[in-house]
Amino acid sequence: TSENSTALAGIIPAHTASKNNNDLFITEGINQTTENNRREPSTHKNNVLNSSIYGTDSLIASNTENLPDSLQFTSTNKKELMAAISSSTDEKIWIEDDVFHNKKNKNKWKNKLSIQFYITPSVGYRTRYKNAEFEPNIGLLQRQSILANTEVVTHQAALNIEAGAGLIKQISKRLRFKAGIQFNYSNFITYAHKLQHPSQTTVLLNNLNSGSLMPVAYSSSYGNVLGENNSQLNNNSIQLSVPFGLDFKIVGNGTVNWYAGASLQPGFVLNGNSYLVSSDYKHFAQDNSLLRNVNVNSALETFVSIKAPSGTLINLGPQFRYQLMSTHNKQYSYTEKLYNIGFKIGISKQL
Repeated sequence: TSENSTALAGIIPAHTASKNNNDLFITEGINQTTENNRREPSTHKNNVLNSSIYGTDSLIASNTENLPDSLQFTSTNKKELMAAISSSTDEKIWIEDDVFHNKKNKNKWKNKLSIQFYITPSVGYRTRYKNAEFEPNIGLLQRQSILANTEVVTHQAALNIEAGAGLIKQISKRLRFKAGIQFNYSNFITYAHKLQHPSQTTVLLNNLNSGSLMPVAYSSSYGNVLGENNSQLNNNSIQLSVPFGLDFKIVGNGTVNWYAGASLQPGFVLNGNSYLVSSDYKHFAQDNSLLRNVNVNSALETFVSIKAPSGTLINLGPQFRYQLMSTHNKQYSYTEKLYNIGFKIGISKQL
């Protein structure tokens, strides 16, 4: 607009020395015309352009008919003036049109974004097996004793809980991407016998340098006595994770929809308890330092999404969560992976 104002100033005959009222009158008329053009709506480009040109022509005619000859506009000046005004109008229409479409696209993106909150009570347990790449360097009798007592250790599933919040981005009519932040409390129970005084025992750990098993001495306050294991030891952990994944709409009518979803959940282990079975399966020793600091879980779920009159979506359905890496680091001679089977309850609302 500053360039067009300069162009207008060059077209109008300059009589700065006189500074009379006619000069001021012409300048104010042109400034008013430019201001009117700036305020014109950009919905119909041709109407705005024609209105601006013809309006300016009438203004020039009505305000210059009584001027001296030296201040009269020639036909050439009129054409140049109207061309400059037309250029200014085109620029204004282009700017408003660009703003209009950008605003529309922004709203369109926002309408596809939702926020969700959820909680998942579940039952948690573990899979457990000896590391395949290591063999114990022990005698035959001790090996047979270990094999005979492998199934004697008593573990039980326990209540677990999951809670989180996240954002959902609609990718297509059926597919959507989700990501957020999540807390998990995982646990399973080991049954043990409380000893009257601590006892010395050993736990087989992997020697990562030699690739063999080595017995490491531990002090234990719990024994594994068949028929007398009345104490419950919680093998638990608290995790903070960043889940991300996809939901696929199987079927639905807008009010009730059925989805299937999957996610990966990398996370940090904030705290936990771990009870290790001794090399002879007669004791349990606690060593939280063997817990991994970082782990990854996966989750599969299916749920029904019901739209309430307020527009809020209520999501209900089962979820299966499985730990992809062992609970302990590679020093422990057993690989232990937790899993949960629960029922997910959540709400989501469009932003």
